[in-house]
Amino acid sequence: MRVEKYLAKLRWSAFLVTSAGLMLALASMSPAYATPPTSGSGTITTTSYTITSTTYAGGNTIYTATGTFPSTGTFTGTFSDTFRDVVHADGTTSDSASGTFTGTVDGSASGTATCISPASTEPPNTIVGIFECGHGTGGLAGLQAVLTLPLQPASNPITTYTVQYYFDP
Repeated sequence: MRVEKYLAKLRWSAFLVTSAGLMLALASMSPAYATPPTSGSGTITTTSYTITSTTYAGGNTIYTATGTFPSTGTFTGTFSDTFRDVVHADGTTSDSASGTFTGTVDGSASGTATCISPASTEPPNTIVGIFECGHGTGGLAGLQAVLTLPLQPASNPITTYTVQYYFDP
C-alpha cells in the first residue's frame, strides 16, 4: 500500500513538473504577427488589349482577352494578363484576370510574381482586384497586395491605382 501511495505521489509530481515546464515554454513564446500593410499608388497604362474569343450563353456575352500593362509608382514594371469578362444580360459585368507581374514593388529587388485577380465591376464603377500573388521570384517572393483602380473608358488608357501590400517574411 505504501508503494502505491509513493507511486501515486511520484506520478502527480511528474505531472506537475511537466505541466509547469509546458506553461513556462508557452509563456516564453512570442506571438507571430504578419507584416503590417504599406500604402502605395501609381499608374497603369494599357499598351495592348486583344479580345481572343467571344461566346454567348444564357443572354450573357463572355470575352476572353490578353493584355500588357506597364506600371509606374509603387509597382514599377509590367503586368501581362489574361482576362475573362462576362457581360450579364442585366448589364452588370464580372471579370477575372490571371497573369504575371515583372518588376519591383516600392524599390524591392526585381522579380516576377504570378497574380490572380477576381474582380467585379459594380456601381460606383470601381474595379477592386485582390491580387493573390505567389510563386514569386527574386525580390517579389512573399508579396501580398490589394490593388484598387477606377474603371476607365477605352479612350483613356492610363489608370491611377492605389495599393495596400506587404511581404510575408
